Amino acid sequence: MISPEHIWQERLLLIKVSKEMKKMFSAELKKTIAEKIQQILQETYHHELPEGEINFLLHVDGKERWSWANIKNNKPVKQYDVPNSLIRNTSI
Repeated sequence: MISPEHIWQERLLLIKVSKEMKKMFSAELKKTIAEKIQQILQETYHHELPEGEINFLLHVDGKERWSWANIKNNKPVKQYDVPNSLIRNTSI
């Protein structure tokens, strides 16, 4: 169960985010918004959400018809193990 205090904190955060939306959606601003949304989703501890990184897509319509933005979660960088047999020696 989410406490009333938590609900008010989320609302205040959304008001703050909506004020930031008046600015141009730079990559840095999108990253900040995505981090805050990720935190809100994780703090719900909803049983249907995965542990760790939650995938989401937020579509924001601006006041003009042509004004919009898509904000996705900041996916962690995946580390791939490359077998030694596939690594090229570029010093030759």
